[in-house]
Amino acid sequence: MDLNAGRATLHDTQNGEQRTLPLAGKALEALRQLKLQHSARSEYLFPSPTVVLDPKTGKPHLDAPYEHFDAHWYAALTRTCSA
Repeated sequence: MDLNAGRATLHDTQNGEQRTLPLAGKALEALRQLKLQHSARSEYLFPSPTVVLDPKTGKPHLDAPYEHFDAHWYAALTRTCSA
């Protein structure tokens, strides 16, 4: 996601073609706020909520990507649309 440009790029789509989506208004502002909340902990906009152990060191790795993102995206979308 490029929050400065206001767009999200989907690389892995159902038809195999890359797609860029515009982000604006409340959605863009919510994503910017979310990034601010997580910026000290992770480079990811949606970091993993669980601690992942580094396979080499066995130590906690806090900067892991979210898995199964689509389920979380639809849940957030549902909450936003019902508000």
